[in-house]
Amino acid sequence: VVPHPNPQPPATPGAGGTDLRARLRRALLWPDTDVRWSRRAAATVSESRTHWDVVLTSSPPESAHLVGATAKRRGVAMRWVVDFRDGWITSLRRRREKHSAFAEAVEGSILRSWLRACDHGLCVDADIEAQARRLIPTAPITLLPHLPLELELAGGTVPFTAAPGEVSLVHTGSFSLSEPTTDLGWVLDALAPAFSVQPRLHWHLFGRLTQRERALLASPPWASRVSVYGPVQPAVSRAAQRAADVLLAANAPALDYPPGKLTEYRASHRPVVALGHPGWTTAVNAGEAQVARLLRLAAGRVPDAPDPTLARIAEQVRSSLAQALGV
Repeated sequence: VVPHPNPQPPATPGAGGTDLRARLRRALLWPDTDVRWSRRAAATVSESRTHWDVVLTSSPPESAHLVGATAKRRGVAMRWVVDFRDGWITSLRRRREKHSAFAEAVEGSILRSWLRACDHGLCVDADIEAQARRLIPTAPITLLPHLPLELELAGGTVPFTAAPGEVSLVHTGSFSLSEPTTDLGWVLDALAPAFSVQPRLHWHLFGRLTQRERALLASPPWASRVSVYGPVQPAVSRAAQRAADVLLAANAPALDYPPGKLTEYRASHRPVVALGHPGWTTAVNAGEAQVARLLRLAAGRVPDAPDPTLARIAEQVRSSLAQALGV
């Protein structure tokens, strides 16, 4: 085990702050500010006397792949599997942080040199898969979508008690702390028409928030319409999702893909209202306008509707992962 000096995510959006030291770290530490920890982890793995059948590295942070590349190069890993949970060079977040085509070119070169030793790649969606195939042209790549397994969904105590007649809208996760371009103010503006029409709506919000976001929620008219719980354990988050009348999924309008949280929501069998780019929200909202959909769902609790595709996807995930790991 190689402990990370900062195991918790930063409390402000934008990868660790906006002061001069933070800007210098992001500009000078390639591919990311976790690379110093990754170097220590890589040294620990390569100097150990253990020979690993499989080493799996997952990004972000992208520098974690240095561990796998080093283990494979030093001969202590028989097989190295790379998991991409997010895009890298072409992601909006990295462009926002680096502001430099030169930095993109350098990081692309670093990535290709590391991934040359990769035996198998895993990706969570088609866009990331397309990028990975350009970066790892010789290794097989498997599309392995986010899928919470039944074991992860079990247990957990419902963390809120709905008032009589209340329609509970639930969101689990962060906003700008997860994706800096997702602004809570925009989300509130999108929800305001539904809340003004339906007085029974109450929003239960679980996750980390910035001070600005907390201030927005504490101001009228939201102070009496929103309950903020802060971070909770995954099992509690899943229980909140299952207890919701309606679930809320939101991503910045510029992002044409859904938040990863949407897969958890699907597994909770509760209806979802989506805010964001029509490239993904149209299907989730079944073609309805977001406010009209929220008001319709708020008119009465929709019975649980198990998704028949989840079992099929789960089996696909298990078999694909077994193939990638060589087991």
